[in-house]
Amino acid sequence: MNTVYVDEAQSETEKQSRESVVKTGETIKDTRSMAGQAPFLINAYLNYTINEMGLDFNLAYNVQGATLNFVGSQRVPDVYSVPFHSVNLNASKTIGANMKSKVSVGIDNILDDVREQVYKSYNAADKIYATYNPGRQFSIKYSYRF
Repeated sequence: MNTVYVDEAQSETEKQSRESVVKTGETIKDTRSMAGQAPFLINAYLNYTINEMGLDFNLAYNVQGATLNFVGSQRVPDVYSVPFHSVNLNASKTIGANMKSKVSVGIDNILDDVREQVYKSYNAADKIYATYNPGRQFSIKYSYRF
């Protein structure tokens, strides 16, 4: 997704900054990706319930495309987030004579994906800016409804 620069003075300064360090073969455009705006977002959710048995299962998936986080200037390249594929599974069982208790188990980040931000520059390999590994998370819950 591209956006036209809104503030002409700022856009000219930014463009001049980029042109001052342009690489051979690189073309500086009048537009760039909008900071903070992902080019796509996918959310999917599947749920299966067996009411007679008090069982409920759900699987959720979320990903968004590479997003410009920080606009670079001169020799400092732009920083983009790398798509993070989030897959989570939850299951619950209602129990007890009055079906007021519930036990739930869950797994978050099943794929054990890592959140990364990278420097992106013309004709250069991406370099790590920041990495965060949330790891897989397991949960067990008990609830009682009054």
